[in-house]
Amino acid sequence: MDTHQQKRSIMVLSDWFAPGFRAGGPITSCVNFAHTMQDDFHIKVLTSDRDLNDTEPYPNITTDCWLRFDRGISVYYCSPTQRCGQSFRGLLDKSQPDFLYLNGMFSTSFTIFPLWQYFRNKLNANIVLAPRGMLRPSALRFKPIKKYAYLKLLRLSGVADRIQFHATHEQERDDIHRVFGSKVQVEVIPNCVRPPQPLTNSIQKEAGALKAITVGRIHPIKNTKMLISVFRRATHSVQLDLYGPIEDCSYWNECQRIIDGLPEHVQVRYCGSLPADAVRSTIERYHLFVLPTTGENFGHAIYEALASGKPVLISDQTPWRDLTSQKAGWDLPLNDEKRFVRVLNECAMMQQQQYRSWSAGAWKLAQSFALKDGYYQKYLQMFTRESQ
Repeated sequence: MDTHQQKRSIMVLSDWFAPGFRAGGPITSCVNFAHTMQDDFHIKVLTSDRDLNDTEPYPNITTDCWLRFDRGISVYYCSPTQRCGQSFRGLLDKSQPDFLYLNGMFSTSFTIFPLWQYFRNKLNANIVLAPRGMLRPSALRFKPIKKYAYLKLLRLSGVADRIQFHATHEQERDDIHRVFGSKVQVEVIPNCVRPPQPLTNSIQKEAGALKAITVGRIHPIKNTKMLISVFRRATHSVQLDLYGPIEDCSYWNECQRIIDGLPEHVQVRYCGSLPADAVRSTIERYHLFVLPTTGENFGHAIYEALASGKPVLISDQTPWRDLTSQKAGWDLPLNDEKRFVRVLNECAMMQQQQYRSWSAGAWKLAQSFALKDGYYQKYLQMFTRESQ
């Protein structure tokens, strides 16, 4: 961007932002985006004053006023009374950003209300909408009646034809076109990420033993129950540590019943939620990252594992594909649980030299992704283009 021109402004709208972490990847996406773009744009973030499922605001955060987050980033942490009606509309009107960057499809305050104002011609800003994986068929299975009714209204109103969509990979672009039609404007640009640090190989690998980690919500979308079932069938000494908020208590009870019946050589522990700034350092203490997810828009935890030099054992429902050919991991079909078990046992039997080659392959893939040419320029172009 020409530094002689006045900086344009982007207001990022999201249910959650740092210091929140329980919502996982979408928070990381927004934080990384804000840090990446602040040199070329004035970045303002409008978000909630509390983390996912929390009843109290973040400690040591002043609510309902603009706070400096970084040199070019300001954040407004909205209390519940500020996230509705005239108060929220006033925030949007006073800010007058050039672009509104909406993160997520179904947030009442941070997506639906701004789109309603835009439909009523009450907003002059250009709209960029990032669904953040919420249009995947696996995500739309939950509360489908309300979601499909809203999506149909968004399509029939013509709003979807007037805004820009941001997809982080080709599959999400296809999801957007499937829901809103092939004529809507979609830009495919990868998520901003932190580049990997030099590989340290800090953990030793002995044949017959494996320490594995998963980071994500305890939820059917993440397929936690299948993951525990895979470990139950392991024939070697394996340990699995689960990090992430429990969103579905009945589902977790089902998982707990499987854990209670595990053989002695299999250990599964629930370790609670993990702050975003501790993810990479925590993953470094394990041999393998596992996530048989039913669908990921990006998979920030997967990237963090690769950047830590950890091979990943995941499903084929993420953008991270063809991992085995790169010696970075395995992306397997969900209907082949036996294959997950076989790979898990193979990982358990790896010795240090063999494991080190897979560790290097994982790190090289992360480095290659972080150094991709052209993605930053695409962001600049997306946030200088006027809506239709």
